[in-house]
Amino acid sequence: MHLEDFGKRFPSEVRAFQKLGADVVGMSVVYEVIVASQMNINVLGIAYVLNMSTKFNGKALTHEEVLKNGKKVSDKISKIIKKVI
Repeated sequence: MHLEDFGKRFPSEVRAFQKLGADVVGMSVVYEVIVASQMNINVLGIAYVLNMSTKFNGKALTHEEVLKNGKKVSDKISKIIKKVI
């Protein structure tokens, strides 16, 4: 289950979201898809997790580490999108 939230997540929030059944907590996408759907725009969603919770990896990532992770997957995501299009 995806749960929408904005901003930094604290360990207590991650635990609460997990108890609510969330597997992934995102900052965006769902709202944009809802609006696009209401406007009869076809939507394909591709999501990837860049920043695992400290609950799973034992330490908080810096902003630079999150950006580095994004660069690692950008080529893979680009290839997937090109195949779909």
